[in-house]
Amino acid sequence: MLGLAARSDAVKANSVRELAPIQAKAVGATAVPLDVLPVLLSTLATDEAASESGLSDLVTFIAGTGVRISEALDLNVGDVDGNVVTIRKSKTTAGERRITVPAAVADMLERRTRSNLSGLPLFPTVLGKRRDRRNTSGEWQAARERLGLGDYTFHSFRKTVATALDQAGLSARDIAEYLGHANPSLTMNTYMSKTVGGRRAADALDPALG
Repeated sequence: MLGLAARSDAVKANSVRELAPIQAKAVGATAVPLDVLPVLLSTLATDEAASESGLSDLVTFIAGTGVRISEALDLNVGDVDGNVVTIRKSKTTAGERRITVPAAVADMLERRTRSNLSGLPLFPTVLGKRRDRRNTSGEWQAARERLGLGDYTFHSFRKTVATALDQAGLSARDIAEYLGHANPSLTMNTYMSKTVGGRRAADALDPALG
């Protein structure tokens, strides 16, 4: 309407056109501070509902490895071999990898894989079915609101792992390989090898998990 009015000399100028375009800032996930992470995991582990549903173990796994929620939910029992986990389904070729997990995560995985039924989901629902990503995200949101754990999404743990590895002195390439990134940085375009993610990465994450 203002444009029409301006063309008809009803107003001297189109004031809307003079306004600078609004720049919307993308808001990403907030990393869980390293000193908060052990408290968060401990609180979740002692919550009966989170423990019985398997949510506590799932969050521990993601917090200790930085894997994407979709990667975690696609895992089967057979993808775990001791302290090494094979990520087979990912959004990128670089995401398909084998990683060595921290000791605290390995202990949890040993308990979850005692059934030795390799075709079963590693983190199933209470009915033994594969979890739905959206439902699981909703379950995590409800749990953190109930327990006062902060506004941290599953992607927050991915950022926390990157921070922990960086502070431990791992190179950008090491971190990218562990997290399944195609690029170690915004200025590099080198695909990572599919070797077993470093023992140094797993060792660096153990203190962060408390």
